[in-house]
Amino acid sequence: MQLVYRGYFSRDEIIAEIHQFFPFVEKPDDDHLMSFSDDDWPCKFIKNHMQTYTTPSLPREGIRYLHDELANLSAQGMRWLLPSLLRAVMLSEDALDTITTCLIADLGETENRMKSIQVRYGWLDENQRNCLESILEYLSEKHSHIVALAVSTLGEIQLQRESS
Repeated sequence: MQLVYRGYFSRDEIIAEIHQFFPFVEKPDDDHLMSFSDDDWPCKFIKNHMQTYTTPSLPREGIRYLHDELANLSAQGMRWLLPSLLRAVMLSEDALDTITTCLIADLGETENRMKSIQVRYGWLDENQRNCLESILEYLSEKHSHIVALAVSTLGEIQLQRESS
């Protein structure tokens, strides 16, 4: 399914959409936070570090820690992180803050990464995908980030009907 361009949205309009379409969700249990098992030592280390955070909303320190680990998150882990991450992205004024670029980089699809991307983002519904596209466009306008590949990848993500 290809995304349909909806026009430019202001920061306030996008934040309103984030509140509507990305409500905070409960943190998944440790066994469902990461894509890999505890046999994968980075995932074990990440799980241990993230035990500090137990609420649906993540503080900036937790967001900053996980934003470098997107490729290791499961779909449930991404569902928990994304509402906090998107709010942080939209509130950042610093174009060089890696929080503003992590989604762009994560969605920078290459053939060997598409399956992993599909796992993390396949649960998004159409409204969430449209909101995410608006965020990418905003980042392009506000911070001059190049988002074409990320938007293209977002359009290629197949919607998963089953709950992850």
